[in-house]
Formats: sequence, structure tokens, C-alpha cells
Amino acid sequence: MNLNNTRSLLLSFFILIPYAKATLVHYVVKDNPAAESPYISWKTAAATIQDAVDVAVAGSTVLVSNGIYNTGGKPAAGQVVTNRVTITNAINIRSVNGPA
Repeated sequence: MNLNNTRSLLLSFFILIPYAKATLVHYVVKDNPAAESPYISWKTAAATIQDAVDVAVAGSTVLVSNGIYNTGGKPAAGQVVTNRVTITNAINIRSVNGPA
């Protein structure tokens, strides 16, 4: 690989870094004992939806496994009442198997 190709490859890499992070999928498995941020696999999935939402950047997807998620959450900015999920940026939240 010559020097010009190397420079082009490095430039492409640094230009795409911000966009690569924005396409992450963060996983959620209810009460997962092995949860590990940034929750990018089923094995290290967040235990609550809010945990995954909190690490997701705009454009990311939070993919939620089956279960009744009745823990977690936080108040919205300037509020005192806790919501089950507080979303503060443009992310997608999807269920693996739909609303059922």
C-alpha cells in the first residue's frame, strides 16, 4: 500500500468514526446479571431499558428482549416524578417480538 492510499484510508477512518458510533445497537435483557455498558451484545445486555437508553447516542437503536420491565427509569429534566423510560435524544427503541 502506498503513502497516498494509507492517507486516504486513515482519513476515511477518522471521518466515519462519529457515524459508526451513531449506528450502534444496545441490547436489553430483563434483570441480566452480566450487564456491561455499553450493552452491545445479548450477553452484556442492560438489565433495564433506561440503562441502555442512557448510553445510546442519537441514531442508535435500543433492542429490548421479552419481559415486563417494571423497574428502572428516572425523572425527566426538571421533574420529580420518575418515568419508566426517559428519552432525551433521537434514538429508536424496539421490541424483539413486538408489543406482546
